[in-house]
Amino acid sequence: MAYCRHSENVFNDVIDHLGLAVSQLRDGESDHAENTYYTKDEYWNQIRNISLSLSHDVTLISMAFSKTPYPTPEAVTKMLSKLEMTALTLVSSFYMLPKTQGLLLRDSFKKSTIELIEKVNTFIKSIQTGSASSPEMLYKTGIVWEHSDFFSSQPKDNKQAIVDLMRVSMGLIADALQELEQGVTENGQFDDIDDIMVGDHCNEDEWSEEDKTLLGPSQGLIKVANHVLKEALKTTMKNGKCDTAKQISQYDDLADHVKKLSPAVDQLGIALYPPMGHRFVRAYSEHLAEILRNFLNCLRSSHVTDEDDKQWLEFLLKAVEHNTEKIHGLTD
Repeated sequence: MAYCRHSENVFNDVIDHLGLAVSQLRDGESDHAENTYYTKDEYWNQIRNISLSLSHDVTLISMAFSKTPYPTPEAVTKMLSKLEMTALTLVSSFYMLPKTQGLLLRDSFKKSTIELIEKVNTFIKSIQTGSASSPEMLYKTGIVWEHSDFFSSQPKDNKQAIVDLMRVSMGLIADALQELEQGVTENGQFDDIDDIMVGDHCNEDEWSEEDKTLLGPSQGLIKVANHVLKEALKTTMKNGKCDTAKQISQYDDLADHVKKLSPAVDQLGIALYPPMGHRFVRAYSEHLAEILRNFLNCLRSSHVTDEDDKQWLEFLLKAVEHNTEKIHGLTD
């Protein structure tokens, strides 16, 4: 690129340093001491300010390279060094978030930090490889802005983190249910583009009468999973607290179960498509049922549920057993 070959080393150094920071984030943090001083509002205000500074630094560089003449080598070095320092300050700030604030919160923040630093690196590479003053550079600038803005809605405690996780999982399960219900409406005929082109549909594309009978309790079990998440979300938002280490750690326990729900629903849902394998439906429904039992028991023993929640906990646990028993009876 014509702006200055002498700046090549500066670009390479910044890209390498940020890449190393991301690698260290991914690999762990055993060498970093625990931060014993933490004030929630102060900490997250600082994070927000750093992300805004990072967005500002990228904007200045983007403007500088938006037209010729491009910046001098000295100006390039100064701008890239400032950007690198701001990015590494964000990484360092992540390490200052105490583990006692919750593993789920830290994982969420780590993911956001990694994504933002990687987008910054991609932006820098776009200039280095000759995309200055191009639509590509402007596009990558916008991507950095977008990821920087996310930090304003970043969960700031473990309760917010589990609420976000539950909402995402609910959306995925709702999508799986909708797709399955559409298939039921169309009698199991899921169009394949190759079949449409050759006009070839066989009986394997449709459910048999035995399949249709098994669909009921299988769908029922997936609906139970959806209801469990809805009730869990409602009671967590109502009763959840982050006042003690025990309360915070309980969200991590709940998250372990929530993370398993959507994959288990997908696994069962795929097995229900024609041609249906009944032994797979049985195995995957048992797997989903076990996850639901464990999740309900974890909710029961956590601080987010109280006496008022006993009724729906018992009802949904019975619904799990009812649908599972029906599936067993139809697949013996």
